[in-house]
Amino acid sequence: MICPSARCYQTLLCASLIASALACRGTDHSPPPAAAVEQPPAPPENSKEPQATGALEARRVRAARRLQLSREVAAEDGWNLYETEHYFLATPVDDPLLVEGTKIRLETMYQELSSSFPPGSTEGHRHPPLVRIRPARVDFIAAGGQATSTGFWVPGKKTLELYDGGDESARGLQTWPALQHIVVHEYFGAVLAIEPIPPWLLFGVAAHFEALRFFRTDSGESAFGFPSDSERWRQLAVETAGSAPPPLGRFLEMNRDEFHGLNEFGSSGFRNLIISWSIVTFLKETRPGFLERYVSSLTAGMEPDQCLEQALGGEPISAVDQAWREWIQSRIGRPLGDG
Repeated sequence: MICPSARCYQTLLCASLIASALACRGTDHSPPPAAAVEQPPAPPENSKEPQATGALEARRVRAARRLQLSREVAAEDGWNLYETEHYFLATPVDDPLLVEGTKIRLETMYQELSSSFPPGSTEGHRHPPLVRIRPARVDFIAAGGQATSTGFWVPGKKTLELYDGGDESARGLQTWPALQHIVVHEYFGAVLAIEPIPPWLLFGVAAHFEALRFFRTDSGESAFGFPSDSERWRQLAVETAGSAPPPLGRFLEMNRDEFHGLNEFGSSGFRNLIISWSIVTFLKETRPGFLERYVSSLTAGMEPDQCLEQALGGEPISAVDQAWREWIQSRIGRPLGDG
């Protein structure tokens, strides 16, 4: 079953990618093909380490998942199955740049997300999700994608569907941003198993990672960085020109339907995505630890309002709201709503 919000997500992501495509052109400096991710050695069957039983069970479950996917892929003409530490990848595309670029980005994304938002258990990735890269738009649409979309997450099948038409120059504008966005949906939904996920958090973090660019550090490590000329700032200026963002406290309370446009502010789903991105970026820059505390409380089963109180640490939401608005104004160079 396709995620109930998958079509809304595809619409938001498509609008976001189209809006940023021209401004972002040429900013993605993809690395040369990375070496295949090696699997960690499995513990011996007679291991007496305290975690041996859990490790062996994880091996068994993963082997069953591998066998299932191998059979499915073998039945599809020309398709191949690849594997990383936390994901499976299937595609008929014989392109090392695409395959290895996808594999290394998946693992780098997992490391980035798990370092900030560690899972409470390994259960979420006992059945590693499958990433399917489809080179034909018609096949992508048949799988549930929209004609103008590039990717989406299917929770019931634990599958991330991605479209790549083979144009290397378009990958930095469409394929990689879409992959980075939907991996966040997969991580929050399958690994952290947060239900329901506050829309501002899910789309804000997803939009944050979508806008990042992949690079190699001087030491050769893989990482993501934020481009100084991000189109996000221009989009934020446009979306706050006619009217200021809704009150922060009310915005953080929005449910999925309200977030996607059914709200008293007349704020569209795309506008709310950009606002969510600004909130996440603001919190990461000015309130270190806020997002981590908030997500940790969510995974512990607390209600969103309790999580917010925990993350605020005594700071009034009104003070955070004012600081956020001043931060936006300093970045876009004019008062909010003064278009």
